[in-house]
Amino acid sequence: MLASSEAARLHRVPKARRERHPRMQPRPLFLLAALVFAKPGLATDGINWGKDVTAHFVEPHTREHVFAAASEKSKPVMVIAMTSWCGACAGLRASVNGGAKVRPLLDKFVVAYAMEEGRENVWTELGQDYVPQVYFYNSQAQQLHVYAESEKYKYYFADEVHLETAMLKAMDLVAKGSVGEALAAPTPAPSPATDGSTSPAPDPNVAVFDPAHAFDESIAGHFLTDLSPEQIRAKAIEANRPFMVMLTTSWCHACKDLIQSVNGGKETKDLLHAFVCLHAHGDQGLKDWQPENEEYVPQVLFFDTDGTLLDTKSSHPKYKNFYNSDKELAAGMALALDASKSVGEL
Repeated sequence: MLASSEAARLHRVPKARRERHPRMQPRPLFLLAALVFAKPGLATDGINWGKDVTAHFVEPHTREHVFAAASEKSKPVMVIAMTSWCGACAGLRASVNGGAKVRPLLDKFVVAYAMEEGRENVWTELGQDYVPQVYFYNSQAQQLHVYAESEKYKYYFADEVHLETAMLKAMDLVAKGSVGEALAAPTPAPSPATDGSTSPAPDPNVAVFDPAHAFDESIAGHFLTDLSPEQIRAKAIEANRPFMVMLTTSWCHACKDLIQSVNGGKETKDLLHAFVCLHAHGDQGLKDWQPENEEYVPQVLFFDTDGTLLDTKSSHPKYKNFYNSDKELAAGMALALDASKSVGEL
């Protein structure tokens, strides 16, 4: 199952994994941290909206003000509900910022950006307790029935391709003078413990990335795979360098987000040569490397040449081995190099 962290979707190892590894315990969906707010579009994960996107945000984003603006401009409304700590939100922001599908359509809408948590958010539907969510309304304040592919997470649009499709559908409904058709049955409300705080749970049977081709070529060359703990330690001793172990699973969206951030960044790439690096993927990687009471992915562990675990806590207090971005991971790598007692010639 999945649990949201301060900055991303941390994924709990699902029940199927726990049956093979008894020490792994599933967790319910719940809020892991309070939000840190600043100006609209600012996120604590380092992936903020582009200025050309935030320029379309209407403030204040109260229902009264937004619907008044929609009526005045005769435009439909698009409401984006996000949090600063959510990896799925960061992924959507990055996709829209870097794409060319959604931004040209923003001027067709009155856009409200709502970062309030749980019931404090006046836009989110009761029982839809996850982020991000996107809602559409016509200029008469009637909700347009535009839904995602997942009935359970009906307002979750993962990237700009899906969001563009939703925006075009909303525009088509407005042009036809229709609000569309509501779903046949309401989505069952999750447990109260999930109050407005989670991202859609991953399906452990559905891969979201291919570990064999996850990293760019310039990065993949630094990572060893399919090595036992004894083998990677031997490699580290031979190289006289500390070693880094990245734990991922193919069903983990946060793992995919981290790898994409590293591929697109520069800071981690510049430090990889200082480590012996292992990409420990899947069940065997979890069995070999996942520490007690640190039952989530992704994780990145740092060890000195002799195999001593280095104290390089990330910026997420409850999830000390979780790194959300290229910048965060590079900071952890720098701490590991500082803590290492023996580093070979770099």
